[in-house]
Order: sequence, then C-alpha cells, then structure tokens
Amino acid sequence: MEKTAINRVLQVAYSRKGGIMTRQAKAVLGAALILLGVYMMLQQGLPS
Repeated sequence: MEKTAINRVLQVAYSRKGGIMTRQAKAVLGAALILLGVYMMLQQGLPS
C-alpha cells in the first residue's frame, strides 16, 4: 500500500474541514480509500 497517498488523502480531508472530521468528510475519505484499494488491485493485476 502507498502510505503517502493515504496520508495525502487524510491531509486533504482534515484541511477542508478545519481538522474536524464530519460525516461527509468520513464518507469522502472512505470512498477515496476504497477507490485507492481497487486502483492498486488493478495495477497489480495488469502486466506492467
């Protein structure tokens, strides 16, 4: 897993909400992490 990408998503989520994780921010963060996981699975499955 690319922790730098996850940390970047966390920083964006925190900065947009002033450090307060609202339900909307948590939903966006969750969706971003799911998309990141799917993207990385596809990258591993495809020959590079």
